[in-house]
Amino acid sequence: VGIWLETPFDGGRHLPRIRQIDRVAGGGDIVSGRPKGTEAGAGEKPTVGQNRDQFDVVISFGYILYSEGKNTIEFKVDPGLKGPTVIHVPSPGTWEREIAEWARSRRDEIIDRVETKCIHIEHELKEY
Repeated sequence: VGIWLETPFDGGRHLPRIRQIDRVAGGGDIVSGRPKGTEAGAGEKPTVGQNRDQFDVVISFGYILYSEGKNTIEFKVDPGLKGPTVIHVPSPGTWEREIAEWARSRRDEIIDRVETKCIHIEHELKEY
């Protein structure tokens, strides 16, 4: 049980089944952060600046993918085997230079969203 609880969520192929369980259970989409009744339908394409409240955070062994529609940011992850998992995030200056314009002024908001979804993982942020 300890290993199962400490293993990071893989997302990927399991994501559709978890979303089905969420919908049947009557809750919102706990994986994406969408409130109940706001699930994105097939073919929906949010535009820049729209639907900021609808986002996905996919946690994998080597990265975390944050997305809003087609807009994505990938954070490198060093899995913690004997200590906390390290999530690499750009420093404020690096963020301004390297991150796409749609997210440039939203560093703290996006990092807070990622951290909220990583609550089940012992982690620390490391700026580069």
